[in-house]
Amino acid sequence: MALMLYAGPFDGGPDQIPVEQLVAALVPIPVGSNEPSIEDVVGQGLAERGHDLDDDSALSLLFRQLTEDLPPLAYTFGGSELTAADHWPGGTLMQEAARKAEYWLRYYYLDAARSA
Repeated sequence: MALMLYAGPFDGGPDQIPVEQLVAALVPIPVGSNEPSIEDVVGQGLAERGHDLDDDSALSLLFRQLTEDLPPLAYTFGGSELTAADHWPGGTLMQEAARKAEYWLRYYYLDAARSA
């Protein structure tokens, strides 16, 4: 979420971005869509702010780690099957973090604010 606040397509600083805009930016892009992925949006935003994502800086290393495509995971290193709730569907850590942040912001922050 911090990378999206820093490098996302928003006007103004992080404290001026409405939560609804942030939630909309974090919504997962459907497979086969022509919309840019969260990795593309953040990567382009970082590049526009002068960051070289091919160097060995801490930011570049973090970005590469978060955008590495990981295979599905259903078993532990020792071969035991994970519970269904712990299965990893595959993808990138950035996609998964955005999915969870979008869920928590939408259902706990925005819904709580509407109920108050």
